[in-house]
Amino acid sequence: MIYSKTETGRQVVKDRSVPLTPRQRSAFILFDGKRTVDGVLAATAGMGVTAEDIQFMADSGTVMPAAACFEADGTMDLDALTYSGEGGEQGKQIEAGTLTPEPDQNHMANWLDCIRSRQRPNADIEYGVQHSVATIMAADALHTGLRQRYDRENRRIYAG
Repeated sequence: MIYSKTETGRQVVKDRSVPLTPRQRSAFILFDGKRTVDGVLAATAGMGVTAEDIQFMADSGTVMPAAACFEADGTMDLDALTYSGEGGEQGKQIEAGTLTPEPDQNHMANWLDCIRSRQRPNADIEYGVQHSVATIMAADALHTGLRQRYDRENRRIYAG
């Protein structure tokens, strides 16, 4: 599993508000949203970092699975299908809740049916572009920690 620093974790880098042992801090610095837990454990094995140290960081709210997305209003965890106000701007946090996936039609079957009937598919190219842009923006936001914006006229994604 891949972990990244939370908003609390980024603050801990600056002010050390959560007491981490030197070995925990060495592992904590390596969580960048790209390295796996096993990779961090391997890199810090000589210092004696254990899975319990990483669990302490997760329990203290300094790191979380990288599948979570941060927005101005809060956090959405795509693995757990939950959302909360954690990490949201002061005064804009949302209430915690659970996402419920909706059943969908088999897209490949729909596409093949549409070829035969010359109908418009449920997920045509326009939807594909919208989903691709949203996915790229979410990934960029996750990796940079910055909010992303999309300029429709120039078809450009930028931080801001």
